[in-house]
Amino acid sequence: MSIQHHPPADMLAGFAAGTLDQGRHIVAATHLAHCAACRAQFRVEQLEAEWAAREAAFAQQMQTLEFDQQALTAQQSEIDATRVSFEDRERQLAEHQQKIDAAQQSLEAESRRVRDLETEIDAKTAALNELQGGEQMLKEEVDEDDVAEIVAKWTGIPVTRLLE
Repeated sequence: MSIQHHPPADMLAGFAAGTLDQGRHIVAATHLAHCAACRAQFRVEQLEAEWAAREAAFAQQMQTLEFDQQALTAQQSEIDATRVSFEDRERQLAEHQQKIDAAQQSLEAESRRVRDLETEIDAKTAALNELQGGEQMLKEEVDEDDVAEIVAKWTGIPVTRLLE
């Protein structure tokens, strides 16, 4: 038996896509089962459709890969910026630590100087007390008699009248 009629290409494409109604589906399936030429053509079209689908999937994967590569590049730039910022902070921290160390050394030097001055004051106070022999040569406090005496010298009014 020789097949004289072949289904149109859109019918075979609908069969491959599964969009034919039940009657046309049966006709296309039966024809393909008996016609080697249409079966070969159908297989070529299936392979071409599969190839096109794989190309589309590959293109989608490439687009996703490019997007991921851009995201990785952006993240790498962010990491590099963070690294530079971190290194700057470390450098600033080292500079501040040096300033703290210098201030600490200066404070220690000033503390030694204050102790030396206090020791010198104590020694000179002891020497002064020894020279005065128990009596003070100078008063450490000013009282009303001292004030009256100075005012009397300035004004010429005797101290006794000022104290009245």
